[in-house]
Amino acid sequence: MNMRIRSVGVTVFALLAACSSQDARTITVDSTRVTDPSTTIVATTSPTAPPATGAPTSDVPATDAVTSTSVRDVPSGWRLLDPATITAPAVPPCCASNWMGVPSPALPAAGAPLANGAYHVEMQWPTSAPGQPLQLTLWRYEQCSVLPAHSCQENGGSYFPDEMGIDRSASSPLTVPLDAHVRVVLWGFSGYGADPTISPTVVAEGNGADLAALAVAADAAYDSVLAPRFIAGEDPWAIQRDVAAHPTGGFGPGNDGSDSSLSFTFDGAPPLLYQGAFNLQSSPPSLGHGTDVLYVTTVEMNDGLLTIYVYAGFYS
Repeated sequence: MNMRIRSVGVTVFALLAACSSQDARTITVDSTRVTDPSTTIVATTSPTAPPATGAPTSDVPATDAVTSTSVRDVPSGWRLLDPATITAPAVPPCCASNWMGVPSPALPAAGAPLANGAYHVEMQWPTSAPGQPLQLTLWRYEQCSVLPAHSCQENGGSYFPDEMGIDRSASSPLTVPLDAHVRVVLWGFSGYGADPTISPTVVAEGNGADLAALAVAADAAYDSVLAPRFIAGEDPWAIQRDVAAHPTGGFGPGNDGSDSSLSFTFDGAPPLLYQGAFNLQSSPPSLGHGTDVLYVTTVEMNDGLLTIYVYAGFYS
């Protein structure tokens, strides 16, 4: 039987959909530290899409110039949004479910703008200067029913029309300047309160410059608060518990209530949840980056305005 999380309400969806693992992400764990907070804008895209591991790379269109951002300015500063107003597949699916939405348009031909619609994104934050333009690889969302076998979570052998997977037959590169012409929607996590009807998920919108500032601040705080103690040989669990007990540099106790998590707040953005501030699954544990929790999931074009969706909330 297919799990249709969205049918039980946006609040529950926002929480449960985030319980997927972060396996789809590539977590950078080298020791490169932030040294340059520049936000220099580069207005061209790479001519070749970076291939995803195990994904086909044939028939890859290339975008020669950024034609996907509006000449309109998006106001700066984070403003709360009602999650019910978001129709793009912004939140990672969980619990044997799939992305929900409508298929993406065709990927753009060389030099062409993006058509109106939502596209799946894969990217890595740079290990230095995270405020630089985002180097994205775009993939199409497509109905699970028309994708090859094993492209989606299989729940009984049939799919609803709005269950989506990722079409891996082709991808397209796109560089997005983090400036005032780009809209950003960020999902954070504020924690559980006394009223169970109030969602612990916080959604806000800002612009690309707001996201750049947040990424730079998160990396700088990670490098000043957490990295030196880890490099000095302190126990990573002890570091997390101590910083949670003695908030500093924007880091404080994790809003999920765990004694091994941290939250980071900056300049009115939704709180970023670090359920593990270090890569404790490696042997030995290794150092990460402040941007590791900023998971860019989707971009959406709407009449010349590009929206970037970023998830930094709860995973079970």
